[in-house]
Amino acid sequence: MNIQDIENYLTVSKFKTICIERSLFSYYPGFVRDISIENDNKVIVAFNTYGYDEGGLEIELSYMNINTLSSNLETFLNKLICKWDNITRSGYYPECPEKVNFDLAAQRMLEDLKLDKIKLPEGWVKMKVLPEYWLEKIKE
Repeated sequence: MNIQDIENYLTVSKFKTICIERSLFSYYPGFVRDISIENDNKVIVAFNTYGYDEGGLEIELSYMNINTLSSNLETFLNKLICKWDNITRSGYYPECPEKVNFDLAAQRMLEDLKLDKIKLPEGWVKMKVLPEYWLEKIKE
């Protein structure tokens, strides 16, 4: 994959997004972390309960340009862009985790969100937490 591949996929794909990484996130057992690129130089880092593809914590990071976005993702993932996968195309989904306590993992994630301890790619100019549910929980 390269920047042109990403831009082409964002232009012609149905949902205008490309997921480049999906993995079980051991620090929050039972959650799957997706990293996706969207139009307008945005990255979405999503943490969803295993088996679901929505409703979890999403953090939207906006970048000045696609080059800054890609170089910061390369650093964060410790993987060159040419080694990135197109998860949107492949549909890859990790194997089912062992029995986990989703409530405990969600509570840990919420605490880390409140304390700004969730590890994210750097170099962004704007960050937005989605959906509203998580914003309300931060304020509690």
